[in-house]
Amino acid sequence: MNEKSASSTQVDRGDVRASLDALIVSAQDLLEMTASYSGAEIEAARDRMKLQLHLARMQLEDYGSGLQSQLCAAAKQGEQCIRDNPWKSVGIAALFGILLGKCMRPDD
Repeated sequence: MNEKSASSTQVDRGDVRASLDALIVSAQDLLEMTASYSGAEIEAARDRMKLQLHLARMQLEDYGSGLQSQLCAAAKQGEQCIRDNPWKSVGIAALFGILLGKCMRPDD
């Protein structure tokens, strides 16, 4: 993964976390206002909460689709590496199988 995509992933995580934090604060405001204030203030808090919830959902969808595209790209790159080097892939798999077999073999 290159440096640009790593930093954009960290920014995306920060944006998602900030949206979720704002959503929690809005929900807490709504609960407090529902207990002791008039209808107009409750509607304003509900509107803020709806907006924050919508933004959080959009960011989560964007973040999920970004992760999915990164995963697909990594899978394609791995598949291409195996296609380019089939005998190395077979050798690595055989070595891994031998090591796993040695580790799992009961001691006599």
